[in-house]
Amino acid sequence: MDNFTHLCLNCEQADMQLLTRDITLTFDGLSLPLAQVRGWNCPACGEIEFTDKDSAERYDAALETLHAQA
Repeated sequence: MDNFTHLCLNCEQADMQLLTRDITLTFDGLSLPLAQVRGWNCPACGEIEFTDKDSAERYDAALETLHAQA
């Protein structure tokens, strides 16, 4: 496991980092904070690959909220 790398599926440039962190979603000039999102994070392009259902569902719900507000 010491030599494990997880390349970003979006940019294929960086070794992703497994993190739990707060993020801010933005859409059409609006923003919405989202706390404690768990997943593989790409330091190059910002892509997140969720590792748990809760984080993915909360992200989707927040994005739907932003779209509705826009």
